[in-house]
Amino acid sequence: MSDEHHNGFAQPFFIVTWVEFGLAVLFMGARCFAASKLVHNIAKDIYLAAATFVLGAASMAMLTVGATYGLGLSQDLLSYNDSKMSLLYGWLNQLLALVAIGLGKVTIVAFLQQIQGYHTKTRSVFLWSLAVSNLVLNCIAGVLMILQCSPARMLWEDYAKENCPYRMRIQIFGYVQGTWSAACDFILALYPVTILARVQAFSVTTRVGLCILMGCGIIAGACAIVKTVQLTVLTRIKDPSQQLGTVIVWNQTEMWVVFIVSCIPPTKVFFTHIYRRGSVHLGSVVDHIRSWEENEVHPRVPCV
Repeated sequence: MSDEHHNGFAQPFFIVTWVEFGLAVLFMGARCFAASKLVHNIAKDIYLAAATFVLGAASMAMLTVGATYGLGLSQDLLSYNDSKMSLLYGWLNQLLALVAIGLGKVTIVAFLQQIQGYHTKTRSVFLWSLAVSNLVLNCIAGVLMILQCSPARMLWEDYAKENCPYRMRIQIFGYVQGTWSAACDFILALYPVTILARVQAFSVTTRVGLCILMGCGIIAGACAIVKTVQLTVLTRIKDPSQQLGTVIVWNQTEMWVVFIVSCIPPTKVFFTHIYRRGSVHLGSVVDHIRSWEENEVHPRVPCV
C-alpha cells in the first residue's frame, strides 16, 4: 500500500460518465428553455425529468467524491481510509443511479402519454405497468444492495472478506432486475414508432428522425445487459474498488442514455429555434461579405 494519495479521475468510468453528464445538462437546459420560453407549456413530464436529473446529478456527485478517494483503482494503491470511503461513495452512487434509471423510464412514459393524442386503457395500463414495475424493482435492488452485508458498514469497510452473506441474493435478484430493465429499455425504444407515426404535427422526416433518436434507448438496454453480466464480478471479489468501477460505467451509461432519450423529442423545438436563428445570422454575415467583395471588385466612383 502506498502513502501517496491517488484518485480515480483518469479512470475510464469517470471520464465517460462526465461526458454523458455534460450532454444531460445540455438537454435538460434545452428542455426547460423550450417549455418555458418557446412552447409556454410546462407539462408534468418536465417535473419528472427534473427529478430524474437531480438524482442523476447526485449520483455523479457521489461518484466524484468516490473518485477523489481512488474509486476504480487497485486496493494496493489505497490506504485503508481511502479504500473505505471510495467504496462508500461508490455504493451510494449505484443506489441513486438505480432509482434514477427507474424514474427516467417513468418520465418517458409520461411524455408518450402526452403526445399520443388519445388514451386507450390497454395502452395506458401497459405503459405505466412497464415503467412503475421497473422503478419498484430498481428500488428493491438498491435496498438489497445496501443490506447485503452484516453489519451494513461491512459493505464499504471490509467488502472483500466473508462479511456479506447476502451477496449471492443480490446477484440473483440483480439478474431479474437487470433483465427486466433491459426489456423495458427495448420496448420503450421501439414503442414510439407506433405513436410518432400518427402525430401529424410533425413532418414525415421529423417523425422518422425522432423514431431513430428515441430508438437510441436500445443502447440503454444493451448497457443493462452488460451490467447484469458484470454482476458476477461483485460475487467473486478480489479488488472491490476496481471491480465496482467496472459495474459503474454501465449503470451510469444506462441512466444517462435513458434520460437523454426522454429529452430528445421535447427539445426538438429548441434546436429548431437555434437552427433558424443561426441560419438568419449566417445569412446576414454572408450578405455582408458578398457586399464587401462587390465593393472591392467594383468600387463606386464618386461623382464629380
